[in-house]
Amino acid sequence: GLLLDELAPADAILAASIVQMTDMVNDPDDVARMQRSMKSKDFVERSSAFQNRWRNELTRTILPFVPDQPDRFVVARAIVTSCLDLRNSALSVWAASGSETDLVETLNRTIAIWKRVWSDEVPTHVAEGYDRREP
Repeated sequence: GLLLDELAPADAILAASIVQMTDMVNDPDDVARMQRSMKSKDFVERSSAFQNRWRNELTRTILPFVPDQPDRFVVARAIVTSCLDLRNSALSVWAASGSETDLVETLNRTIAIWKRVWSDEVPTHVAEGYDRREP
């Protein structure tokens, strides 16, 4: 078993996601269910509500492990949101491939792409002129 208590919060969330995903892909019935689910509008809508509750709970769970700082809650929320979105992105790619891609390799590629995008393509601050508040 994994000792998730000994991992940094982001690593623990991703490790738990990998355990869930690999358990799922090891069961052909689960693979078929997930494939059907990923194509269902109702599933996507229901899972959004579930994922929001899960995001809130995970944020509260990892908050004690985030170093004390003024924006501690925002850091915890960013870790949780990023990890869950990484997992969901990898699952979407996997589902779109007809479950032919390796899920862990897909997650690793997704992480690498997100790192590149966040370091190279996402703005680092609000650009001058975007703020339309009155002085």
